[in-house]
Amino acid sequence: MEKKGLNYVKDIVESEGCIFHQIQLDNDYGIDAIIELAIDGNLKAKLIAVQIKSGQSYCTKNKCQIKSDKKHFEYWAKYPLYVVGIVYDPNEKTAYWVDIQNSLKDENKVTNGPYTISVRKNDYTRFDKKSFKKFFVTALFGEPLILDFEESFSYSQSKDPDIFHIGVYSLLKNHIRLRKTWLQLFKLFRTKPAPGIHGDIIDFLSSILDHHNMLWYSGYTRKLPFENELKGEVRKFTKEDVTKMLTFIYEEDDFTRIHVSKRINDILQIIPNYEKMLKEIVKDKKQTILVRESALMFLACKEQRKILSYLKMVHSKYPELKDRISHIRSFFTKGRMECIVLTN
Repeated sequence: MEKKGLNYVKDIVESEGCIFHQIQLDNDYGIDAIIELAIDGNLKAKLIAVQIKSGQSYCTKNKCQIKSDKKHFEYWAKYPLYVVGIVYDPNEKTAYWVDIQNSLKDENKVTNGPYTISVRKNDYTRFDKKSFKKFFVTALFGEPLILDFEESFSYSQSKDPDIFHIGVYSLLKNHIRLRKTWLQLFKLFRTKPAPGIHGDIIDFLSSILDHHNMLWYSGYTRKLPFENELKGEVRKFTKEDVTKMLTFIYEEDDFTRIHVSKRINDILQIIPNYEKMLKEIVKDKKQTILVRESALMFLACKEQRKILSYLKMVHSKYPELKDRISHIRSFFTKGRMECIVLTN
């Protein structure tokens, strides 16, 4: 059975113009072969180490697994070449791949296990002739995926997390100037759990509304013919939409990552009565403390010193927010200017 998997991988690799160097079994310690990648018949000096598993015991209907031990995890994590795992499913007569070294970036997993690496079965992880160049080679060279709109849109509707994210990021990177891309992005923003993709959508939406960071986005969002339509959609944002944006503020940021707060603030500025929404979020005990604290911060950025009288009421009714209230007061009592930055 091991030879079936090895021969399957070898056939795929060589049929795509790459070179497959098999390591003899008596010298095998977790690496079965070395692949020299090539593009259009030209070798690219990219060597990939491969661990190949073959057999139904490694596979279920929805995933494959590479079961190992601490010594192999340590070996793979420190291996000088990129290491991937490929599992051949004899029932499907195809294989699936996983980036082993990326899976072992967490040192705790190497030290304490569990010593199993899983891979979901989907179009992206499938190892066959159709996906070899499209996904496998592209990923290992660190190049962006280039998908047409129809495929990107289809992927963005997938329930599989890997495929879903590929679709969304392809829409963002490759098709951002299409009106139908934004219709899908707004739909996903409202229907998908936060934070997920929301931070990336906020980045692009903010760049359109405020036209900053144009160099970073290579001008993709400059002078969109439907810019006013996008602003119209933002003006329809509800309290729930605003709450989702606030989940993009991480606890360790503490509003020091001004670029994140600035982008959210850009969007808030064109939402009618957003201050009222923020006050509702502050009072909403169903929300996390962090979301409610972030709402307070944006209110402070809007109202400046007028926020101080409002904070007295908040402190009396919602003592769980007292730490953030003290923090906001310090902006005005110690001459700190961070809040001012957001409104400039």
